This record gives sequence, C-alpha cells and structure tokens, in this order.
Amino acid sequence: LFVSTDFDITDQLVLTAALRYDQDQRKITRLDGPTVNTGGEGIGSSVFGAECTVGVGGCVPKGFKEKKTFSALQPKVSLAYQATDDLMVYGTYARGFRSGGFNASGALLTEIYDKEILDSFELGLKSTWLDNTLRVNTAIFHQNYDDVQVFEFDGQIFVQSLYNIPKSRINGFEITVDWAATDSLTFGVGLGLLDSKIKEFNSDIRDTLEEQLDARITNTVKLTPDTQAEFDNNFEGNKLIKFPHTSANAYVTYMRPVDWFGGSQFAARVDYTLTDDRYWWIDNTDKQGAVSLFKASMSLQFTDNIEAMLWCKNCFDKFYDYSVEPAEMVLFAGPSKDIYYQARERTWGVRLAYTF
Repeated sequence: LFVSTDFDITDQLVLTAALRYDQDQRKITRLDGPTVNTGGEGIGSSVFGAECTVGVGGCVPKGFKEKKTFSALQPKVSLAYQATDDLMVYGTYARGFRSGGFNASGALLTEIYDKEILDSFELGLKSTWLDNTLRVNTAIFHQNYDDVQVFEFDGQIFVQSLYNIPKSRINGFEITVDWAATDSLTFGVGLGLLDSKIKEFNSDIRDTLEEQLDARITNTVKLTPDTQAEFDNNFEGNKLIKFPHTSANAYVTYMRPVDWFGGSQFAARVDYTLTDDRYWWIDNTDKQGAVSLFKASMSLQFTDNIEAMLWCKNCFDKFYDYSVEPAEMVLFAGPSKDIYYQARERTWGVRLAYTF
C-alpha cells in the first residue's frame, strides 16, 4: 500500500508526505529430512527425542512447512524550498525496508534472518548556473541501520547464509557537477564519501563464528592476532563491508551532426571511475585499495531508428578483484585460504540497434 501527497505551504515551499506499507510472507518446505537446526552444533550432534520441538529451531522432518511474515510501515517526509529558479534546497527523512527470510536447514549461524530497516536523513541542494550551462547537486546524509543483512558462506551445508548486525550507521557526502562547455561538448565529475560504523554486534553470532572457525580451520594459526582482537572487541566500531567508502567519477561527451548518409548524429563518450576503501569482512583486516577504470563508446545514428556503436569496458585492461571472500567468511573445514574472484579483463564490442 502506498500513498503520497504534496502540499504547497507557500509558492516556494513544498511539503511532501508519503506512507508505504509492505507485508512479505515467506514460506519454506524442507524437502530433505529428517534434519535438525542444531544451533551451531553440527548435523548429527542433536537427535530426535522427547525434548524435540517440531519447527524452525527444532526438529525438521521431511516435508515440514514453515512460514513467517515480515512487514514494515515506511514513512517519508520531504521539505523543498525553491529559493530561485536556479536554486532549490531540501531536507528528507525516509524509511526503507528489506524482507527477512530463511537459511537452509542446519545452518550454523541462524535459520531465520530478520528484516532490515534503514532510516535516512538527508539535506541537499540542486542548482544551475551560468545561464543553465552548469549544474551542481550536492547532499549530506545520515543513515541508521537496524539488522543489516550480512553474507556468510556456510561450509557445513554448502550454501550461502545470511545473518543480521543489530545496529550500524552510515554518514555520507556526495556532489556532482555537469558543465555544457559548448553545444557539442559536456563534462561531468562526481565525488562520494562514506563513513560506516558497526555500533552493535550480535554476541551469539560472534561466539558461534569464533567457535566454528576455531573448530574447522586446520591451520596452525586459527585466527590472526588482528582478527582475534576484532572478535574480542565484538566488531564494534568497524566498517560495513562490500561497498567502497570513497568513489569518484568523471566523464566527457561529444555530440554533433555530420553530413554522412544524408545526415547523421555522431556521439562519443569516455567515463572514468575510481573506488577505494572497500572492506571485505567485518574484521576490516582485508581491504581493497584504489581501483581506476575507463570505459568508452563511439556511436553513429544513421537515421531516427538505426544506430551503430563501438564500445569498450575496462579499456586499459586493469587487473583487479570484483569480490574477495576472506577465510573468515567461508566456514569450510580444513586449511583456511582467502578466495579471490577476478573481475573481467578488457571487453569490447559492436552494437547495432534498430528502433521501431
């Protein structure tokens, strides 16, 4: 359910209010069985008996069905002030929701992961300058996360597993600038800075992680001193994972009509992106440094509905990893190693498009 309304307080000041309600009912049927959620003890460590309670968190016979409903009320309030035709400032509060769900039967950390709630507060400015040839947009924001969902690979049952971090937050700043230098040439730059923090971690999840890693890793050193220190600190104050905390981009486009084929449109674009400070796991001991990438394209629009394009991505063939799973993220038994996933090398192609 969703409703939204705008109210003109004055000719320049507009209040927007919205309300959304989501209800997501998840159902699961255990096709294998009998199995049991052992609370981290491992398959076979628990037995069916008089004390067994049928259901998620207890004995799970073959064909057992379970369901759980995740719901959230999500308000949004925004106040926008149009100071001039070229300058608007705004403030927004909004709540976001991601449904919870079920992990596989026998998951080490938890069988049910909870919904994720995000409360976001943002102040921003949108403006145009120099006779509408320069556009500058900027914003600062603060986000409170409840039960952010985090990935862990469960080596016991060979499936992905999700669990929740109870409390975390993100502060951020972003700015974009676009400049139409001529009728044909446009430049743009952008910058985004994020600072994240785990404010509270689930001690039961922490203890189960530490116990499983200690029991399963056969290396002489189970956990490095730095990782062990983060376990002892309950990961509090650490950064959230899997996204860059620093990002920047720049682009240039060139477009002009040409006299080929009785009149055509030529366009070229080059994009540059920089990402930095991406943490791979909650101990923050593995971090991706700066990655700089270029992509480019040239196109020729012959008529209103025929276009040919030559493009490339990662044009300078940068070697980097798009994802890393540190040993602590993968609950495998045996020697412990980090797993790296290499990103694509340079790719290029030709695209022909016909619009009708």
